[in-house]
Amino acid sequence: NSLPAPENEGIDVGVRLNLLNGRISGSISYYETEQTNVRIAGSATEVNAIWADLGRGDTLPTGYNDTYKLQGRGVELDFTANLTPSWRLLANLAFPETEQSDGYAATIAYTNANLAGWRAAANALTDVALRNRILTNITAIENRLSGFADGRELNNTFKYTANLFTNYVFKEGALKNFTVGGGVNFRGRRLATNRPTSAFDYVYASPYQLVTLTAGYRTKLFGRDVRFQLNVSNA
Repeated sequence: NSLPAPENEGIDVGVRLNLLNGRISGSISYYETEQTNVRIAGSATEVNAIWADLGRGDTLPTGYNDTYKLQGRGVELDFTANLTPSWRLLANLAFPETEQSDGYAATIAYTNANLAGWRAAANALTDVALRNRILTNITAIENRLSGFADGRELNNTFKYTANLFTNYVFKEGALKNFTVGGGVNFRGRRLATNRPTSAFDYVYASPYQLVTLTAGYRTKLFGRDVRFQLNVSNA
């Protein structure tokens, strides 16, 4: 079935900071984003089976899909501190939030337009097996639509993320052109899934940290600038 193209819109507002004659700079911002017409896998199987059992040709196309909406919002802080001409510190912190909504909007409208007719036609049948089959397919459609969980947070959303990195460049002496640095990526609890009894009974993965150490050297080789770097991480 033909679906509208996804669309994105959002806002981003913030404040820029510049302190100590530029030695410390950064920003604090708030954002909201919305993506509409995100494709979600549908199913025409039950609908087409109902129409077939009722002797009607009003079928949905094979590979029928529908859409839903994604929303995100959050606060972000981003700072850079030039502690000395050779020593720099970078840090950022984010608190993201996500949500899904308007799932199966077209399918819900289609189902609502036909549901009363399906039930009435099924209940009028004298063939009990045929009637039960239609009612079972109606229940399957309703379960799929109600299972979308409007307002549910998206899997893989972190409670927070933070990054801290520092590096030092040797500008003179025996270590001139050497660079050393290190940092830590902090990740808060991540939404992994939900318990089978409720879409909103969330199960989270544990928080963790990734530590990285770096060492580099810049020189000229055959007239070209060349940089050698070694990274060590616990990832």
